[in-house]
Amino acid sequence: MDSINIRKSNLVYLELSYKIVGILFSVFNGIGGQHYEKNIQRAIEIKLRESAIEYRRELVSPIRLNGKRVGQYRFDFLIEEKIILEIKRGRRFVPCHFKQLKTYISAHNIPLGILAIFTESEVKFARVVNFSVC
Repeated sequence: MDSINIRKSNLVYLELSYKIVGILFSVFNGIGGQHYEKNIQRAIEIKLRESAIEYRRELVSPIRLNGKRVGQYRFDFLIEEKIILEIKRGRRFVPCHFKQLKTYISAHNIPLGILAIFTESEVKFARVVNFSVC
């Protein structure tokens, strides 16, 4: 059986994602995970601004069929036009969280998504790579 050799040089936006994850933990350590998702987002926004990381928040993206708008979705953060950060509040990740993030990164040709979930006792994160871009 072949083993997979993962090197730091193969990871997508390693330094930027490391900074983002650091912000997630800083927010959790500062306010905990029991708050509403909107409040956690605001705290993350403050930390992004303090870190001088370029971002856009709550971007609305239309869903179109034959040029007609049939709906929209909204994602939490687009960071430096490279990474979509999606925040959740709950007990654990569920498959629809990953499906949602994959839809966002695919629709916008973004190489990497970070999914973060704030629980009562911890913050967890997962990196989701858009292999069609990388």
